[in-house]
Amino acid sequence: MITGYIVRVRWYTEDVNKEQSDMLIGGMLFTFNGELPGLTVIKGRGVWKGGQENSLVIEFIGDMDYDKAHEIAEYIKGVNGQESVLMTIEPILAELV
Repeated sequence: MITGYIVRVRWYTEDVNKEQSDMLIGGMLFTFNGELPGLTVIKGRGVWKGGQENSLVIEFIGDMDYDKAHEIAEYIKGVNGQESVLMTIEPILAELV
């Protein structure tokens, strides 16, 4: 049960295609088994260096330190073949009701 102050971590990356996205999310859950008990994946459109692209926002809410969040960002970057992945970490107050 989540109750109290935790973090929301978001990784922003290109949505290359459905098969790649499914492989990315499945790979994250397998590789970081136990450290990512749940994720939210938000599909959208973004702009990078003046060009539009399909995008994914992968969101985790729970206990996670910077080093683990950065390791996951590097994983996403490598699997997706990205120049960079934007990562945000925000302290939040959350409660499962």
